[in-house]
Amino acid sequence: LGAKDFNEYLGHTVISYPTPPYAGYRFINEQTPSDAKVLVYGEARGFYLKREAILSSGDQRSALELWADQSADAAALAGKIRQKGVSYILVNAAEIARLHRAPLITPAGLRVLDSFWKRYTARVFGVLDPKDRWVGVYKVLDDAQAAKPHPVEDLFAKKLN
Repeated sequence: LGAKDFNEYLGHTVISYPTPPYAGYRFINEQTPSDAKVLVYGEARGFYLKREAILSSGDQRSALELWADQSADAAALAGKIRQKGVSYILVNAAEIARLHRAPLITPAGLRVLDSFWKRYTARVFGVLDPKDRWVGVYKVLDDAQAAKPHPVEDLFAKKLN
């Protein structure tokens, strides 16, 4: 009892709290504007997130998947995300892997999502522990930022093959 502090405890898997998103939530709470809106992907738990958020349960399509299916291309998806006021996206890849969840999206929507991800997002925080956690926080880039070279992550490219 008391061997770990609050942040350390919530940042690692325990039997009753697998693949925690807490490290990402802590980053968002401490490093983003108080009016930032977050789209949470691959994670249904939002208790420690102190920002307005869009979440979905593991058994339903996420807003990101739904909007990608409704968008003709990456620019249209970026516009939809901005229209909803989303400025950050948190991805809990460890929870997605734990649940063995494939995106609930059409092949065309997946191509749109992959293109959007490569052009309009930039990782601003990430933690990788191969045993139990991989959570990343991505900033949604505006058109001017997206036009400039920036590191690209292929989160969805593997699903296209």
